[in-house]
Amino acid sequence: MSTLLMTFLAAWVSASPADPPLQVDDVFLTLIADVAVPTAESGVLLGVSVIAGQHVKRGDRLARVDDSLARLNVTRASTGLARSRREAENDLKVRLARKRHETAVAELRRATATEKRLPNSVSQTEFDRLRLDVDRAELEVAQAKFDVEMAKFSVVAGEEELQMAQMNVRRRQIVAPLDGMIAEVHHRAGEWVEAGQPVVRIVQLDRLRAEGLLSADLATANIKGRSVRLEIRFEDDHTEVFDGMIVFVSPEIHPINGKVQVWAEVVNRDGLLRPGLPADMTIVP
Repeated sequence: MSTLLMTFLAAWVSASPADPPLQVDDVFLTLIADVAVPTAESGVLLGVSVIAGQHVKRGDRLARVDDSLARLNVTRASTGLARSRREAENDLKVRLARKRHETAVAELRRATATEKRLPNSVSQTEFDRLRLDVDRAELEVAQAKFDVEMAKFSVVAGEEELQMAQMNVRRRQIVAPLDGMIAEVHHRAGEWVEAGQPVVRIVQLDRLRAEGLLSADLATANIKGRSVRLEIRFEDDHTEVFDGMIVFVSPEIHPINGKVQVWAEVVNRDGLLRPGLPADMTIVP
């Protein structure tokens, strides 16, 4: 009986229909990324190296703000760091202080040996002076070691100062934050720009978003991640089919039409798609 029941259930599951295709209404293509690239620092634009319509890669330099003073600070910080490193590596003062200490100790030992052979030949004042020389030499050794340690801290501070100077140079380099196409160039070389002011606008075209509306009773959480099929009719009346995937289902229901906004991302094959194009989108089983 158990075997028959399991066989029946397996047959029933295999015969159960898959999720039906869902038609999304009012679909049109939009940009996923539309970035107004600003300058981080105020100054005069020394150059703009891109033009509208040009394709750029992430990290490409788009423009440069006057960085002459920032570069000078890099040179100064680099020189200071090199000096600090030399001072941290220089142990001459430590070696000299140790030699003085060895000499002072040797003189005290000789005076002590002489006093043993010839009592009262070395005065107490001379012994006090020799002991003071030994103590002073020990302190000079400690001071020399301390100076080396401080020089090592100066190296760390110099490295941080150099990094800050280099960062100030980079902040005057306006670079592309993503792959895309230059849609607008707002400023030209020679113009003054304020920090935070957009210089170039970049749009991402390798992937686009298809936005549409779906009935609220169909727009359940399990449709996120499902594949979609987009049919685009172009001006010459030919139709192209693109594949995509649902990436967002809005939690809000429109109070008038009772529909929910859904988004799908689609790869812009061969650059055929353009923002604003209408599309027929079906969420496939």
